[in-house]
Amino acid sequence: MFLDLIENVPNEQKGIFERIVSHKLPIILYGMGDISRRVTEKLNGKGIEVAAYAVDAPYRLNDSFMGKPVYDFAIIKKSPEKYVFVSAIGDASDGMPLKRFLEDDSIIHYTISKPDVDHEEITYEYLSDNREKFQRTYDWLSDEESKQTFVAYLNLKVSGNVLYNFNAPRAGRQYFNKTTQMFAGGGHS
Repeated sequence: MFLDLIENVPNEQKGIFERIVSHKLPIILYGMGDISRRVTEKLNGKGIEVAAYAVDAPYRLNDSFMGKPVYDFAIIKKSPEKYVFVSAIGDASDGMPLKRFLEDDSIIHYTISKPDVDHEEITYEYLSDNREKFQRTYDWLSDEESKQTFVAYLNLKVSGNVLYNFNAPRAGRQYFNKTTQMFAGGGHS
C-alpha cells in the first residue's frame, strides 16, 4: 500500500521563520540566483534581514548580490557557530551542492521550500483520509520511476524536507520526455 511509503512526520516548514530568528545570529543565504532573490524577499517580508550570501567557489561570480557581500561557502562554514544558513538555490543539474548543504550537520541550516507562496501543506492525515483515491492514482502509474516520483513528491509535501527531492529518479532529464515529445508531434528519437 502506498501509504506505507509516506513518512508521518511534522512538517519542517511550520514555524520556520521563528526558528531562523531564534538563533539570534546573522543569516547567510546559500546561493545567489533567482531563488536567492525570492527567498530574500520572503525573509524581508517577514522582517528578517539577510546579512550576506555564500556559494561554492565555482559559482561565486560577484563580490556582492542584492547589495550584500558574497562569500566562499567553504571558508565561511569554518565558523558555523557564527551564522544561520538558509538554502536559496534550486536543484542544479546534478543536485550535489544542494544535497551536500542539506546533509551538512556541522552548520545550522534551514530551507524554505516555497519562497513565493504561503500555503497549507499536505498532511499525512489528509493522505490517510483520502487513501483510496491516492492508492488508485499510485496504482495507475505504469512504471516504478513514476511511482517513486509520486512518493517522493508526497513525502516532500508532508514533511517540508526538500531532501525528498533526491528520492526521485535523476537521469539528467525527465524520464518521460520521449513520450511528451511524441504527443507534441516530435516522434521518438
